[in-house]
Amino acid sequence: SLLAFAAGCSSAADENVDQSEGHVEASVLVYDHDAAQPMLTVEAAESKRIIEKLFPAGSAKIVDQCVDMETPAIIPSVDGKLAGSFTSGGRNETLYVVSVWDCQSGHADGNGTTKFVVTEPLKSSGAEVKILANAEQQGVAVGVNRILDLDKDGQNELVITSGYTGQGI
Repeated sequence: SLLAFAAGCSSAADENVDQSEGHVEASVLVYDHDAAQPMLTVEAAESKRIIEKLFPAGSAKIVDQCVDMETPAIIPSVDGKLAGSFTSGGRNETLYVVSVWDCQSGHADGNGTTKFVVTEPLKSSGAEVKILANAEQQGVAVGVNRILDLDKDGQNELVITSGYTGQGI
């Protein structure tokens, strides 16, 4: 297990931190291989709305299967969603994890990217999807191991995991 140590202390540059009255130290379990954060399933209609918002008509060629590496095309898929407060403390938001397979990207490039898309919760099938944040990480199938509030500000932080082995032939 990986632990993160959070410490809060006075801003005095020459102060001895160990003897500071304001010094607080606590350990927080950040990564736990055996207890990854389960994501909620995204229904097909909701997934389609998210993908259409991320990739408006004409912005990218979306295909069901890559035919060759010469044709610029992508295969986006919503892997799951999580509820939390991601853009500021105390908000009710939804985080979508979207794998974007790139037909021109090989295994050495992670086969594409993973998007972490924060929206307001979708109220109805006709409501507009409002994207509040959209971050991208190299490599597809990046997972969320934990959601936690490390600094106790009401805003969730993510522990993400990704892996790749380039064994080759």
